[in-house]
Amino acid sequence: MGGYLLATVRDGALYQIRSLPSFPLPPGAIAAFTTLPDSVARQYPASADRARLVQVDGLPSFSDDEGTVVLLAPDSTTLDSVTYDDSQHSPLLTDDEGVSLERVRPDGPSDATNFYSAASTVGYATPGRANSQTRANFELPPNTIQIEPRVITPGQGGAEFADITYAVPGAGYTANFTIFDSQGRLIRRLARNQTLATTGTFQWDGTDDNRRRAATGYYVLYAELFDLSGSVKVFKQTVAVGSR
Repeated sequence: MGGYLLATVRDGALYQIRSLPSFPLPPGAIAAFTTLPDSVARQYPASADRARLVQVDGLPSFSDDEGTVVLLAPDSTTLDSVTYDDSQHSPLLTDDEGVSLERVRPDGPSDATNFYSAASTVGYATPGRANSQTRANFELPPNTIQIEPRVITPGQGGAEFADITYAVPGAGYTANFTIFDSQGRLIRRLARNQTLATTGTFQWDGTDDNRRRAATGYYVLYAELFDLSGSVKVFKQTVAVGSR
């Protein structure tokens, strides 16, 4: 691997374009780029893989609060980009300093629906290793909704959030996704009259509309999918909030 570039964005244009060094990277392998590999290894002693920390002369400046990361091919074609901000972190974190935002599904979209805070059980980052929140990619048949996993333990490590993945037959669908408790009380509105892609994912992090952790127990996802003619399909699935 060699000749790739990393950049950020300022005023709508690429900014601080930096070259990444050439190094061997077999298919499926992982590497992390840093100007100070020894410092990263010391900061994350339990989770960093020092052998996979690649030293670079310089990187773009990425603010903790918000920014955009852009990966470019050697010919300067944009391969991927993601815009982030600190509101994407788990609301149950008391301090997000030093906590990585991790990509959840490798082939998922480069937006907030596919990123989550690294788990506390790995020290909030896994430099040089697979992301702690990584989940497998999968395809669903049309008119399907799937929750994974069915038991979450928000704020306690492990499965801290549930992916609610859907597939619809074509364009033009809108949806409501709502979480109710076992007594039928509304807990969280995940989507309201939202236009859907043909496939996509919502996350429920086990919090209510006030961003407080939901009580331990069973909950019901109530999903309504509307097509262009106004026809509606209703789905109900259960998900549990547990404790460790």
